[in-house]
Amino acid sequence: MTEKIREKIDQNRELVPMSIKEVSVYTNLTVKYLYKLVHYKKIPVHRSAIGSKLRFEKSEIDEWMFSRTQLTWAQIEESMKASNFVNLPKNKKK
Repeated sequence: MTEKIREKIDQNRELVPMSIKEVSVYTNLTVKYLYKLVHYKKIPVHRSAIGSKLRFEKSEIDEWMFSRTQLTWAQIEESMKASNFVNLPKNKKK
C-alpha cells in the first residue's frame, strides 16, 4: 500500500511546476542565462495567468536538456554521406 502511495507522489512531482530559481539549481545554469533562453524561446516555459510568473515543467526541462546532443564530426560526415551531400573539404594545413 505505501509503495503505491510513494509511486503516486513521485509521478505527481513531475507535474509540479518549477520556478526559474529551481530550474537554475537543477540545470546548473544561471538565472540570468535562463532568462536569456526564455527571451529567445530556446527553452520550454509556461507563463502563469496571474502575475505572468515563469513556470517550468521538470519533464520538459529533462527532454530539452537531453535533446541537445552535439554530434561528432564523424557522425556529421556520415549523415551527410547518407543524404548524398558533397564530401566535406579537408582541413588544409598552412
